[in-house]
Amino acid sequence: MTPRNDWNERLIRYVSGELNEAEAAFVESELQRSAELQKKLDQIKEIDRFLQRQSKPSHPSKKFTDQVMHGIAVPARNNSLSPKMGLWMLLGVLVITTLAVLSLRSGLFDSMEFPISLNMQSLHFDKLSIPSFNLPFSGKWLVSIFLVLNIAVGFILLDRTILKPYFQRRAEANH
Repeated sequence: MTPRNDWNERLIRYVSGELNEAEAAFVESELQRSAELQKKLDQIKEIDRFLQRQSKPSHPSKKFTDQVMHGIAVPARNNSLSPKMGLWMLLGVLVITTLAVLSLRSGLFDSMEFPISLNMQSLHFDKLSIPSFNLPFSGKWLVSIFLVLNIAVGFILLDRTILKPYFQRRAEANH
């Protein structure tokens, strides 16, 4: 006899004492005939003992309700930048932008012009002639790109930390 799902169910009910006398007697007679069914019963009993050890009733503390209600009353934290921190960051962006513009206007980066040579002659290719390339590099361009990116960051900071909260407060006041 092979234990099937109906036998699994019946054995579980047998272990938990849910069977009437006739059903329990039938299960016991089948258990004496089948070693496989007896093995299944032993497994179910082991699982039942494990679950009995694990399932200790837990009672919440006496302050559980008060703690939950206090947690509900606390307003949610805003994870965005505060206007004060945004102003400091915007001030830093303005200082860096000013320094970059002054450096460009004074000609500090005028002498930083040189070609970047991409010489492929060092690679040994048979029967293939590869010309060398020279890319012009200018310090002015590098600082100009940095300046544009810095101004973009400044606008994003201005929008997120000053303009957005201002218009949100204004919209809430009108409703």
